Amino acid sequence: MKYCLIFTATTLLLIGCKSTKKAENLAATTPVYRFEIDLVNLKDDKVSVKFSVPKNTLSQGKYVLPKLVPGYYSAMDFGQFVTNFRAIDKNNQPVLVEKLDKNSWLIHNLKNVSKISYEVDDSWETTSTRSETAKSPASMFAKDSVFV
Repeated sequence: MKYCLIFTATTLLLIGCKSTKKAENLAATTPVYRFEIDLVNLKDDKVSVKFSVPKNTLSQGKYVLPKLVPGYYSAMDFGQFVTNFRAIDKNNQPVLVEKLDKNSWLIHNLKNVSKISYEVDDSWETTSTRSETAKSPASMFAKDSVFV
């Protein structure tokens, strides 16, 4: 019985090590999504967001922000807080962007885009104001403080 357990454990260990090779190959081909969110240098209570676009061959792409938050039953439409949405190519030139609705943008010539940037406004202006609507999934950005 003791030898049977050792054999089983050894077999499982070898199978586990073999599958690691596949995971490494998958990680090498999976694009990396890198976001920069500047919580220090606020401008008009807005947070700056930059997204480094992974290498691709797409002629266009859609950038979508969430409409809903799990557990919250009203539409939040996070795109309503976004301003100055723009795409920049590898030569630091603007790329055509179309706003499709409150939460999504169509980016043309995506294969040449290196960065997407935008600013996010807060949804609370103060924590002292009482409101009839629930603000649990809201945020407030102020110098030296971020409330989410």
